[in-house]
Amino acid sequence: MSVAHFFNIETLEAPRVEVHGLAVTPQARRLTIRLPFFVLSYARPAAVRVEGGEIARRIPVIDWTRAAQGTLLGLTFVGCLLIGRVAHRNTLREERRE
Repeated sequence: MSVAHFFNIETLEAPRVEVHGLAVTPQARRLTIRLPFFVLSYARPAAVRVEGGEIARRIPVIDWTRAAQGTLLGLTFVGCLLIGRVAHRNTLREERRE
C-alpha cells in the first residue's frame, strides 16, 4: 500500500450561490488519514471563488483561530523547553555543591 492510501488532501467546493449577480462558491481543504482502526478527517475553510461576468477571482480565507492555536502551541513548546533547561541547570548546580 502506498502513502496516498493513508493520507489524502483535497479541495472541496460547496454548492454555488448567486448573490447580486455574482456566483459565489465556498471552498475548503480536507485532510483525511485512514488507518486500519479509525479514520480522521480535518477540514478548514480555504477560499471563496467569486465569478461575475468575465471576471473570476479566488479570495483566500484566513483562519485566525487556527493561526492562534498554532501560535499558542508554539509558545507552549518554547516555554516547556525553557522550563526544562532552567530545571536541568538548577539540578547541575545542586550536584556540584554536594
